[in-house]
Amino acid sequence: IISDLDLTNHTRKKARHLSGGLQRKLCIALTLLGNSKLVLLDEPTTGLDPISKRNLWKRLHCEFPPMIDRTLVLSTHSSNEAEVNCSRIGLFISGHLRCIGTRQELKKQFSKGFQLTLSLKMPRDDTFDRHVTCEIPEIIEKCQRGNVLQYYIPKDAFDSYIWLLTAVQRVQQIDGVENCFITECPLDQIILDLLEESANENTDDTDCAV
Repeated sequence: IISDLDLTNHTRKKARHLSGGLQRKLCIALTLLGNSKLVLLDEPTTGLDPISKRNLWKRLHCEFPPMIDRTLVLSTHSSNEAEVNCSRIGLFISGHLRCIGTRQELKKQFSKGFQLTLSLKMPRDDTFDRHVTCEIPEIIEKCQRGNVLQYYIPKDAFDSYIWLLTAVQRVQQIDGVENCFITECPLDQIILDLLEESANENTDDTDCAV
């Protein structure tokens, strides 16, 4: 546990002399040492660097392997952290448990669309964008990382899966597209959709945790 949490070089230091991040790691280590049947971790990776986060996730997988008689309850604002570490995920919105289930169960029940990812051979231009929106008018651009574009396609944007797949095939033939694939929407998009629903139902401030 000490090694996985990068505490090896600090074993002879008093807790009050540790930085905030190291104190958080120490608290997590003490929690795991007890071999308790139920472990509660409240946003354990807040303030940790990416490498420390991955090391902690690895440790959690060692402490709580599948089918073992121990339960981990973890709260986080990171959908990625929830997907990596949790077999069942509950979404709290404005202090209320909105839903709970496995990742696939949540996607099946609440997913409202698909994610389209395009890898480009060359920089995009206005003509390229017009071609994409011509093939799928309701498509929504999410982000661009280098030569990779990600889009969101709402389910109400197409009449059938055959129409969707045909449209995606046409997009793949647009000049400049190197690769194209479509997947289920990730958990973070489902969270955004549920937050939007909650905001429409309630004008109060909305916050979400998993």
